[in-house]
Amino acid sequence: MLGVNVSDIRSVSIFGLGGRGNGIIMTRDNETAAYERHGVGWQNETGGHTVRAAMLFKTDSQKLQRLNKSIVVTELEEEHERNTIEIVGVEVK
Repeated sequence: MLGVNVSDIRSVSIFGLGGRGNGIIMTRDNETAAYERHGVGWQNETGGHTVRAAMLFKTDSQKLQRLNKSIVVTELEEEHERNTIEIVGVEVK
């Protein structure tokens, strides 16, 4: 995210085709940013899911500070049989 390697911990509530969640990303230097996420998803051809979501962040981190003024749009593909997730795109606006 923003050229910085991060780990992501989240919880998600799914309702119908929509969902929302909260999470925290952490850099290797232990700098953090909390986020709220809202998205939509549907079953794809593999039996897994395609999900598109928007994320809003709050952070005091100098490395991640740009996220405070951004909307992050994500898209991912989950394959049913392999239980793998491919992040198709992340865009910071």
